[in-house]
Amino acid sequence: MSLAFCGTDNNSAAYNVDGGVLNNGCFLDALNVVPHVFLLFITFPILFIGWGSQSSKVHIHHSTWLHFPGHNLRWILTFVLLFVLVCEIAEGIVSDGFSQSLHLHLYMPAALAFMAGVTSIVYYHNIETSNFPKLLSALLIYWVLAFTMKTIKFAKYTEHGIGPRQLRYCITGLLVLLYGLLLAVEINVILGRRYMCFDDPTEVKPPEDLQDLGVRFLQPFVNLLSKSTYWWMNKFITSAHKRPIDLKVIGKLPIAMRALTNYIKLRKEFEDQKLSSIRPVIRPVVCFFTPGLLLGFSVQKLSEFFSCDEIGDEFPSVSAAESEMCLCLLDSLCCCPPRTHTGKLTMIVGQVGCGKSSLLLAALGEMQRVSGTVTWNRWVSSFTSSLLESPPAGGSQEKQNSKNRGPVAYASQKPWLLNATIVENVTFEMPMIKSRYNAVIEACSLQPDIDILPQGDQTEVGERGIILSGGQKQRISVARALYQQTNVVFLDDPFSALDIHLSDHLMQDGILKMLREEKRTVVLVTHKLQYLPHADWIIAMKDGTIQTEGTLKDIQKSEPELFEQWKTLMHRQDQEFQTETVTETMTDLERKNLRRAMYSREAAKTEEDEEEEEKEEKKSEDDDNLSQVMRQRATIPWRSCGAYLSSAGPLLLSLLLLSQLLKHSLMVAIDYWLARWTSYVISAKADGSFSHAWYLSVFSVLCCLGIVLCLATSVAVEWTGLAAAKELHHGLLNKIILAPMRLFETTPLGSILNRFSTDTNTIDQHIPTTLECLSRSTLLCVSAMAVISYVTPVFLIALLPLAVTCYFIQKYFRVASRDLQQLEDSTQLPLLSHFSETVEGLPTIRALRYEPRFRHRLLQFTDANNIASLFLTAANRWLEVRMEYIGACVVLVAAVASISSSLYNQLSPGLVGLGLTYALMVSNYMNWMVRNLADMEVQLGAVKRINGLLRTEAENYEGLLSECVPDGWPRHGEIKIQNLSVRYDASLKPVLKNVNVHVSPGQKVGICGRTGSGKSSFSLAFFRMVDMFEGRIVIDNIDISKLPLQTLRSRLSIILQDPILFSGTIRFNLDPEMKATDEMLWEALEIAQLKSVVKTLPGGLDAIVTEGGENFSQGQRQLFCLARAFVRKSSILIMDEATASIDMATVSMQKVVPVALHRVHTILNADLVIVMKRGTILEYDTPQALLDSEDSVFASFVRADK
Repeated sequence: MSLAFCGTDNNSAAYNVDGGVLNNGCFLDALNVVPHVFLLFITFPILFIGWGSQSSKVHIHHSTWLHFPGHNLRWILTFVLLFVLVCEIAEGIVSDGFSQSLHLHLYMPAALAFMAGVTSIVYYHNIETSNFPKLLSALLIYWVLAFTMKTIKFAKYTEHGIGPRQLRYCITGLLVLLYGLLLAVEINVILGRRYMCFDDPTEVKPPEDLQDLGVRFLQPFVNLLSKSTYWWMNKFITSAHKRPIDLKVIGKLPIAMRALTNYIKLRKEFEDQKLSSIRPVIRPVVCFFTPGLLLGFSVQKLSEFFSCDEIGDEFPSVSAAESEMCLCLLDSLCCCPPRTHTGKLTMIVGQVGCGKSSLLLAALGEMQRVSGTVTWNRWVSSFTSSLLESPPAGGSQEKQNSKNRGPVAYASQKPWLLNATIVENVTFEMPMIKSRYNAVIEACSLQPDIDILPQGDQTEVGERGIILSGGQKQRISVARALYQQTNVVFLDDPFSALDIHLSDHLMQDGILKMLREEKRTVVLVTHKLQYLPHADWIIAMKDGTIQTEGTLKDIQKSEPELFEQWKTLMHRQDQEFQTETVTETMTDLERKNLRRAMYSREAAKTEEDEEEEEKEEKKSEDDDNLSQVMRQRATIPWRSCGAYLSSAGPLLLSLLLLSQLLKHSLMVAIDYWLARWTSYVISAKADGSFSHAWYLSVFSVLCCLGIVLCLATSVAVEWTGLAAAKELHHGLLNKIILAPMRLFETTPLGSILNRFSTDTNTIDQHIPTTLECLSRSTLLCVSAMAVISYVTPVFLIALLPLAVTCYFIQKYFRVASRDLQQLEDSTQLPLLSHFSETVEGLPTIRALRYEPRFRHRLLQFTDANNIASLFLTAANRWLEVRMEYIGACVVLVAAVASISSSLYNQLSPGLVGLGLTYALMVSNYMNWMVRNLADMEVQLGAVKRINGLLRTEAENYEGLLSECVPDGWPRHGEIKIQNLSVRYDASLKPVLKNVNVHVSPGQKVGICGRTGSGKSSFSLAFFRMVDMFEGRIVIDNIDISKLPLQTLRSRLSIILQDPILFSGTIRFNLDPEMKATDEMLWEALEIAQLKSVVKTLPGGLDAIVTEGGENFSQGQRQLFCLARAFVRKSSILIMDEATASIDMATVSMQKVVPVALHRVHTILNADLVIVMKRGTILEYDTPQALLDSEDSVFASFVRADK
């Protein structure tokens, strides 16, 4: 048998090369085989030999997380290439079928090309995962050869007269294009990136915290299709055989029938069932693909949450490797167990991070137990309890596990408040007893703060007490503990945010007087060593262990060195306060932060309320008040809609509008063409001859255009939504970053967070989808009405009343739907807020045994939200029923109009059917149009709220000396303040007046004064966060008002009262810019007395800091902020009450440090002391000079603090 590649019919012409080798089709096809064979022979040794060796340089790393340039484009082009090659194989097989002999050259090259394409996928994947791009040179050669061979073949087709009318010509041209594109991608990777002859790719490893996540993230997605291939097949394969064939479809069978007749009769029904089974198979895949992915993510997150450890009746045991710090603490407690006595005051003291707060949490069962036990007396459950007390005289007592104890009043170091009124925060689920409430308010010195609030103690404190200062939140938290009728009270550093007067008042009236008179057991964690003489029992801790315990006299005898150290820090005097020289009357300037924030908010609210009241009064004078209100509520927010669309840009907006119009016009054209085709077939059957070729070709073209336009419309919608959301989010972010401090003082933090979370999510996820559905349903409804009117013009008579009816229904529904959606949102917000508050305050809630109350309240919020959701669903059903009524009227009118018109005029059957088909769908279109319009109206509220913030005036970040600032400025740190006056807003009074100060380089400055004296405002003036309308601040001969804000704030350092740590590593928190070396970081940690703490952590500088730094104590977080300031090596460091939670021996610095403090004795070592009162400098001199003056206010402060 002759060679089958060119044919088996012994045709010598097939091997004739007289006209040239390239003019012979068989030889030309043989040449096209060469590139594919080359690739197969080159790649297989590399794949099966090179990668099979463990010692090879190209060993595959399955955790590779980087891709070469053009990765996605390469995959798309390769899959398209494989599809076209399959088409070429099919074309060759079909062409060979028409010949009398076998011609392998018609499809064998395409088959080899398909094998080479699959091989290129595997080869590229292995090279990419190994990050060895030089081996892509084999693919580069292959694409060059394949592109050359296909180009020659395409040119010969053109030369021999083979044109676009033949399929092989189109396939070859498409292959030339694909091979060319793949060649361009390869050239970009190898030559463009200089990988072949010059550079090697840089090996980039994933971050340590992403290595495992990368594997878990990539593999499920890569294998998703293979994993989900078979789970649904069995159900739908078997469902096709379970349903019996309907006898009505089969018909009545005769008694005697041949097998052929049965087969012919039943074949059609089985074929129909096979076709009908396609849709149930495809529908779940299409409809549940995205929800399935979301379900998988949700289940994974919930499983991780449910698998977390829970607090049970016993402490969960953990290994020492997992809880090294906890092991050190509890093992020590077991060796030297602390104890408290009933009705006595126990104080726990120690340095920062020694475990004082952990001891309280361990007693409450909030810590993981490694060893040892925590035992409570049975008296705790009857509210007469003590912790680990010695048995009383008269017999033994029953002891309980900590989870079986009674309630304990607990005030945490970080105050936790409910988003409720001050009264509700103080009483905290307890009955209101007026006398007890007033006594607690007086003991915590809260009455002056309540007096300046607009609604008094009925004022809501906001989320996390946003309107209150740190000291006010701390006192309310302590007041809650005092008000609770429990015999055990835990107070964790309640004086950290209070000045000396408030601290002493709380100690004398709240703890020593109120709690002791009630004979309640008090455990107090404090850094205020001057209160140690009042303690009945003292527990001294060091490095997570109990250093010593006992009375003050016992410790003086057993630990004289420790007692002497305390004595040098206490300077205690047994005399009363020098109230004659210290006490100031409460003025409008005091507690300025609270008053300023509250009054500005209330002023804005009052103006809005007055405007609304004036409008309502004017409306009440009219008879049609209700109609005016309904008219305003039914108005569509066109301005917000315009703002959203304009954010996407005119180009995308025009593209979206054009694609939508073309898409729906084409859909109507397709239906119209089918109607004409149907009419032609009906009329042609009467003549006996007809042809479908013309109609089929036009229909095919319209369908192809429809597919393209549908894709273009989807892309335009998503692109427009993405562009608009991106523009609004970037604008909002820039406005917030550049906004003045006034915005954050007058706007609740929760409102700003909602703009970035809820409103941004609405713009990102919901508005584009709703906009696409609204435009689609509207255009479909208009198209349906237009088609019906075109078919039967009589329908236009009934169109007007139907449109009027639909208008009033949608107007009524939109108002109700918007209110119901707002009601659903308003009931969802308390649910989420309550859940967030509960999680944040779990230690306090569990200490008081209030879990059932908060659980019951959570269920109440859930029920309220569900009721609103049910009413919204009922409203949607209400609209659907009425739209169905209108739709039925439309069908009736269209049918009657069609019948009436057919009596007088000859109507096309196809057009009549088209009109009735559209009439049947009108109700569905109108239903979704109205519902989407109502949803869009509610969702545009997010755009309106964001636009409100976008109109905020930003700070002026430009400066006159932007190019003249030296790199090392400020190098010396000389500060000159000349006639400085500061205010927070042009409408408010000055908070600093005519301040004049001169600070020499290297001096330490201490600033003291009562609450509201202007200390914080003085610190903020250095960063131009307040309005300096008079005077100036000169640092190293440069006026800071002429500097760009970014330059100024980047050269100074500040430590605030509330420490801020970011989620990440310790290294990132110390040096976010990643410019400092490890030696510099360790030096800063050593200065801040944190070096020993960080060294014990796993990873050292790379140890993880949780959100908010919750894995460190309050004092440690402030020390980290102190170390971060040292890393920056600024010549000027400002501390605004930042040592409130740091023990007294911490502050030692070598820089210019203007310090604003409450504790006067901590600034006795300063070079200069500034005493402020009502925004002015009352005293300004060295500490010794002020102490020597008998009339000095600073001297009275020092005497009061002793």
